[in-house]
Amino acid sequence: PDAIPTDQPARNTALGLPDAWRSSLLRHGSPGRIDTIEKTVVIHEVLSHTDADTDWLELHNRGTTSADLSGLYLSDNPSLPLRFQIPNGTLLPAGGYLSFSAAQLGFGFSELGSDILLLEASGTNVVRYLDTVDIPEMAREETAGLHLRTDGVTDFTELLYPTRDADNAPPRIGPLVLSEIHYKPVSGAVEFVEITNITPDPVPLFDPAVPANTWKLSGAIDYSFPGGVSLAAGATLVVCAGDPVAFRTAAGIPPQVPVFGPWIGNLNNAGESLRLRRPGDPEPGGFVPYYRVDHVTYEPVAPWPVPPATGGVSIVRFPVQAYGNDPGHWQLSGPGGTPGVPAVNRPPVVNVNGRTTVPAGLPMTLNFFAADPDAPWQQTSLHMTSPPSGATFLATTGDFAWTPPEGTWPTQVNLQVIATDTGIPPLSVTNAVTVTITEPFRLRSEAASGGFLAPVIPGQYYQIEWTGSLTPTFWQLLETVEAPPSGPLYINDPSGESEDLRYYRILWLPGPPD
Repeated sequence: PDAIPTDQPARNTALGLPDAWRSSLLRHGSPGRIDTIEKTVVIHEVLSHTDADTDWLELHNRGTTSADLSGLYLSDNPSLPLRFQIPNGTLLPAGGYLSFSAAQLGFGFSELGSDILLLEASGTNVVRYLDTVDIPEMAREETAGLHLRTDGVTDFTELLYPTRDADNAPPRIGPLVLSEIHYKPVSGAVEFVEITNITPDPVPLFDPAVPANTWKLSGAIDYSFPGGVSLAAGATLVVCAGDPVAFRTAAGIPPQVPVFGPWIGNLNNAGESLRLRRPGDPEPGGFVPYYRVDHVTYEPVAPWPVPPATGGVSIVRFPVQAYGNDPGHWQLSGPGGTPGVPAVNRPPVVNVNGRTTVPAGLPMTLNFFAADPDAPWQQTSLHMTSPPSGATFLATTGDFAWTPPEGTWPTQVNLQVIATDTGIPPLSVTNAVTVTITEPFRLRSEAASGGFLAPVIPGQYYQIEWTGSLTPTFWQLLETVEAPPSGPLYINDPSGESEDLRYYRILWLPGPPD
């Protein structure tokens, strides 16, 4: 096991967690001694299903020093561990990536799942397994790789897009997900699983080219969906362990929510794995490959949400677009669970940075940005309604730029920016910002006192400078001041009365002078 707590109750709990254990790096284990070698070089990403035999695998050095890979071996078969030897002189820098193609390795990988081994050998004897991964069944051109969960555990799972020789993309989620698991019902009640379509389009639970090939639930339970079933955008369906008609009535599930069952098997209260799989293209001999759409291996102990000993509550995915095989993305339901009830989408929030009181004639900028409590599993887009004439708004960055015309003061301009998320259903919020246009920033003489007035922003700091000639220019400090709470800034220069001509300029300071 990994690090074990010294407190006995905590130790017992930790030793009971599957994720607290890892395979020994030494072949045949290390009985009676501790293997102190840390796993720093890992199998990071794999492309295992290509039409042109362009499979590849990627290694990553997670350590802080360079790793010498000279003479190590890579294989896809534990019975043939020495299939490819990494050339001498191969160094992998700290944080670096190194990939090998199928042409270099001399072998490719199976789309139906495969082992990959990185190992050290002495002659023909395996000494140490430096890393091993079990690749799931993979759809064409889809990669699998390491993903760090919220509890610090790494999963080897399907990725959103390939990133050869770079950091991994986020996990691929959907189009359908396991959204609720009721594995510990009260006595006499029925287990069930809920599935949600997180896309804006209907999803057929069959191969449109071969409708007889339908989606399946596998792992702890086995269930094949009937033909002709499609799940509407944002909709849910329920699969139960018993009679679907009786379960619909007992659970009060509305008629628009499909309910299926019964399945073969049961959801183990001690933890179990579930997989939602879809059919691929049939092979020439008629064999039909199946690929994972979603997968969850739940546990009845923290950090997974723990149902009460009496049972009767579900674990519910939240947010529903999040990576499912992660305890940080599940929570407990209320009594009886919520079969067929769509997950709640939380709205985004729009914030703005920048000054909203500006003098006419001076360029202004604002930055609008959206924060979504369901990020990063949802994205948000920004849109400004009816920007003022001459203004620009860049939706990708939220940057607004405008120079208010000098003839528009004093006035107020209302800006409205709408943020919309990608939840099901999508939610939008509007932030209305009022921009106050003040007097243009120009100096006005005050004949009565011999000074002059300057429009300024209350509370800001300014540096007033003067020069007797613009050719050459040598600006001298007159004073540094804080603008008054209201009205223009009065500037008086008694020394200027003794000269025929003086020029002045006012610098807007970013903060109080040192």
